[in-house]
Amino acid sequence: MNRRNIKVGEYAVRKNDKKKIKIGTCNLMYYLRYEQRKEVVSDHPLQLNKLWFRLSLKEEDGILPGDFEYYGHGGSHPLAFVVKTDDKVKEAEEFYNELAERSVSEKGIVQVRSEEVGIMCNIPCFHGYHGELPKGMFYSSPKRNLLSVYSIGVRDEAEALIGCTVCGNVVCSVNIEGLRYCVPKFDKDAEKLGATYRTNGND
Repeated sequence: MNRRNIKVGEYAVRKNDKKKIKIGTCNLMYYLRYEQRKEVVSDHPLQLNKLWFRLSLKEEDGILPGDFEYYGHGGSHPLAFVVKTDDKVKEAEEFYNELAERSVSEKGIVQVRSEEVGIMCNIPCFHGYHGELPKGMFYSSPKRNLLSVYSIGVRDEAEALIGCTVCGNVVCSVNIEGLRYCVPKFDKDAEKLGATYRTNGND
């Protein structure tokens, strides 16, 4: 049986104290930052360009690999953002349109239930964008700020994994430089983040 076809925990030994720790599940490193990868020895090493790492949040500085709390999504609290579309920048509009298209095509599911009548149903989640709803359903006031950055990884270059904070569905990954079109979190930090996660691919 191929262990990559089932969800299994990924474990490693922390170098500083030789403690065995859980670092993630499959290719999602919930409990390991990118910059901490050399501080552990993995039981089953995976290629760097296959992994997604926990976001490096300032409020979690100083926490050792494996000691992080799990908050869902990519492990840490996701970083919400809004795409800038009011500055008439063509690239920003293209970025926004691509996210909208992917959000509709990669729809998730939200469960709605009523304990009083004992009913539960699944409804489609388009992550704040307009998609085709089932017959009898309609939009009231769709929320736009539902997408967040979950994790960071390195492919040919640094990329961010984007998902929905409501349904938890992963929507897409984008070049981290594209986050310069987003506010408030990545407006000034995209270039610095890109440098942080830049690699030669052989690490």
